[in-house]
Amino acid sequence: MLEGSRLGGYAARTTAESRQARSGRRAKLLQIEPSFSLTTEAADEYLAVRPGVLAQVALALGHVIVKEGLHDQDFVAAHTFGFDPWTEPDGTVHEGYVQLLERHDPETVAKL
Repeated sequence: MLEGSRLGGYAARTTAESRQARSGRRAKLLQIEPSFSLTTEAADEYLAVRPGVLAQVALALGHVIVKEGLHDQDFVAAHTFGFDPWTEPDGTVHEGYVQLLERHDPETVAKL
C-alpha cells in the first residue's frame, strides 16, 4: 500500500515493478484519490473520492484490516505502542488506534 501525496517517481517505479511480476502473481493496483494522475492511468481500478476525505478512506481501510484480523498481530504486540488504549500512571486514559478505527467504519465513510 502506498499512501501520500506526490509520490512521483517512487509510485511510478513501484507500479512498473509490480507489472513485471510473473503471470498470476502481478499485484493489482487500486488508486484512490480525488484527481486523475499518471498513477491512476496505470491502475487496474480507480476510485475517485471527494477532496478532503482521503484520510477517512485510509482509516476505513484500516478498520477492515484490523476487524478482519488481516494485520500481523504478533508484530503489533511486539513493536508498537498505542494500538490499544492505555492508562498513564496518573490515571489519564488514552484512546488507542483501534478505537479511532471503530469510528471510521466503511459504511460511515461511504456517506462522506
